[in-house]
Amino acid sequence: FFLKKSHVTKQFSQYIEIASVKALTRFTMAEEEVVDQGTSIKKSCESHCPKESAAYEACIRRIEKSGEGDCESWYFDFVHCVDHCAAPKIFKNIK
Repeated sequence: FFLKKSHVTKQFSQYIEIASVKALTRFTMAEEEVVDQGTSIKKSCESHCPKESAAYEACIRRIEKSGEGDCESWYFDFVHCVDHCAAPKIFKNIK
């Protein structure tokens, strides 16, 4: 049983075309369905950091009253706490 070269080439070309369309469809669908869950996870973790949040908010109020200074260190303490809470949840969702 032998196949003609032209028949094999035609089948192979059709296979490549179908595979390309399927790959493109998967890529396009994946691109449309991608939702960054990290943002919502981090938002939910903000409630796990009341001490850091309160300190940052107090700093903001002080800065608004005095008009000088910054709250950089308090902000980074808050973000660190949120990231510490969110990281395991985010990495759990990564496939």
